[in-house]
Amino acid sequence: MKSFLLACIAIIVIAVGAGAILNATFQTNSINAFATEGARPTIGEQNLISD
Repeated sequence: MKSFLLACIAIIVIAVGAGAILNATFQTNSINAFATEGARPTIGEQNLISD
């Protein structure tokens, strides 16, 4: 039972740590993510993209 509780705690710690790292490092808004020539939104389409 002790090892099961430790495994559950380890899973929670790993999930929270991975979520924090991924949000801080890899998450970007759509203006920066789609900044290539083929996917760049025009002026009229700016209101469809939330920041």
